[in-house]
Amino acid sequence: MSLAAASPDASKWNAQIVELRAWAVAAIVLFHFGVPGFGAGFLGVDVFFVVSGFLMAERVVPLVMAGRFALTPFLLARARRTIPALVLAIATLLVLGWFFLPPSEFRRLAKHAAASASLLSNHVYLIEGGYFDVDAAQKWLLHTWSLAVEWQFYLLFPLLVLGASSLLRRRRWVWGSLGVIALLSALRFLQLCSETCDRAYFGLDTRLWQPLTGVLAYALVERFAGSRRGSSVAAACGLCLLVLAMVLGALPTGVVTPPRWLPHAAAAFGAALCLVSSRYGRAAPLLGTGWLGEASYGLYIWHWPLVVGLGWLELGADRWWVAAGLLASVALGVASARWVERGAQSRLKQLPARIQVAWLAGLPGLLFGLACVVYVADGLPSRVGPAVLAMEAAARDTNPRRDECFLSSDRPLQLPACRFGGPGPIGAVLIGDSHADAVVGALGRVAGAHGSSIVFHGYSGCPPVTAARRLDRPENRCDDFVEAAAREMAKLPQAVPVVLVARWTVYLDGYLDRRVAVQPLVDVGPAGKASQRRERYLQALVDTMCQHSRARPVYALMPVPEMPQSVPQRMARSSLLGDVVVAPTVSRDQHDLRHAAVHAAFARASVECGVHLLDPRPLLCVGGRCTSTVEGRAIYYDDHHLSEAGNHLLEPLFGSVFNHTR
Repeated sequence: MSLAAASPDASKWNAQIVELRAWAVAAIVLFHFGVPGFGAGFLGVDVFFVVSGFLMAERVVPLVMAGRFALTPFLLARARRTIPALVLAIATLLVLGWFFLPPSEFRRLAKHAAASASLLSNHVYLIEGGYFDVDAAQKWLLHTWSLAVEWQFYLLFPLLVLGASSLLRRRRWVWGSLGVIALLSALRFLQLCSETCDRAYFGLDTRLWQPLTGVLAYALVERFAGSRRGSSVAAACGLCLLVLAMVLGALPTGVVTPPRWLPHAAAAFGAALCLVSSRYGRAAPLLGTGWLGEASYGLYIWHWPLVVGLGWLELGADRWWVAAGLLASVALGVASARWVERGAQSRLKQLPARIQVAWLAGLPGLLFGLACVVYVADGLPSRVGPAVLAMEAAARDTNPRRDECFLSSDRPLQLPACRFGGPGPIGAVLIGDSHADAVVGALGRVAGAHGSSIVFHGYSGCPPVTAARRLDRPENRCDDFVEAAAREMAKLPQAVPVVLVARWTVYLDGYLDRRVAVQPLVDVGPAGKASQRRERYLQALVDTMCQHSRARPVYALMPVPEMPQSVPQRMARSSLLGDVVVAPTVSRDQHDLRHAAVHAAFARASVECGVHLLDPRPLLCVGGRCTSTVEGRAIYYDDHHLSEAGNHLLEPLFGSVFNHTR
């Protein structure tokens, strides 16, 4: 049987594909809306990639081997299917952004709109951060990364088949070459996901194995006759793998959970088995909602802006608004499938190919150009008043020497010789994470007032705790940083005190929005359960401070209050939407409850080792509430870092560090 032989009747597996699409999009949407029980819903994207590969193999391989494949009609068919809804979504967001987004947010939307219109958004988001990074929930077009990967596959796959078929005449060799490419991509995915999955999420090279898994599933359907019994077994195994993937993917990250790549593999191979089983039309009722599968693309395109919109309006935690968002997503998805996708396809098909190309390339090109104008113009600040601009400016009120003096995982671990304060002798050493970077200016000013200077050692996302390792960010070399800082500090006289500053509680109990499942975020010892990691972290915190205290005075800044939203962003949005400026606050009781375990560890270190505790609460919390503004001005540059204006408030607290040395 030649490779050019007729493929199996697509109608035999049509129902299964629709069901898989319905399962995939439902999992993704419920995950994004934060519905309990769907913590691994992001695996639906893996299923979509496998289905896409299966369908592309059906549309490309037989025609290539028969010598009848043409790239332009193939790409036009894909464009008619995907581009109209994408263009409408991007245009809608840009129009709404003009009226409702402050300049910095509108500029970022424009950047992402240009990336999405050019189908390169996966590369932009890879540079900016991970799929689960701190700003992900504020990126209106984040979900278009998968469409970008799909389109890159649409361009690459026909070329792979054309090249393989011209060099390898036998069918099994062509399939074998595609299998080798899939294996190499899977190994790349496994390699990166063993460290951090952020890079593996967005790259075509690391995702290529998933659509190629769908391609190889098609090869099995085409090559082997199979049997009804075998089809039933494959369907059952596929469903079991899909369920297993959801279970494994929802488990919190830790040493007792499987590797990060395993849920992705289970989801991909489960979807492939379901597709293989469909040769005889034995489509297991995964959801039983074919209409949802038919509307899957529109639902995917429109649901994420609604998720971000609810968060933007601070309604994302309200279950009734979440329910409304789910219903609106389904309604928009169905409407998009009926009036945008099918309507555009039918109308465009009636036009000559060159006119279709003009429309399908011209509209995204126009959006790309408009978005670039907005981006270059800094979000068109003339749209808003000076009050909004002043509030947004607080987000840029950070340490002016941050790039010079603050390390992160993307820089070599070489401690810069950064000194702050006056020209006098070194009066203190500051070690910590980004919270230390946020207050180094205040400590330096106090040092200068006392005729001395300070040395600063800072590393992003790393507490100054001996042997600490980030479980969610293994690329962060926290333990190496702490050792390097200790070696540098050992060169100084023992009379020079050390000041330890960090976002201590986040490493123990995670972020306020719980966007990372693993808690604690760090570990300081061998494998163990979460409760053991908590105990080890708190003990290591005390031990580290006590170890420092044997050589020099130790000062530790207790946790700075965390706000529920970015302060400048919240103030700018409220000013833009109405006359009343709203700034977030948190009650003193909430703050104390959030940081109770760390406060207790600090108290132990104070009693056992004489560590001097610097408590910011009397300066930042008044009348039972911790404020985020002073005289209408933001004192944070986001939701938890003090700005340069805000760190002035801590100067009275730091005076004791230098009085100690007199």
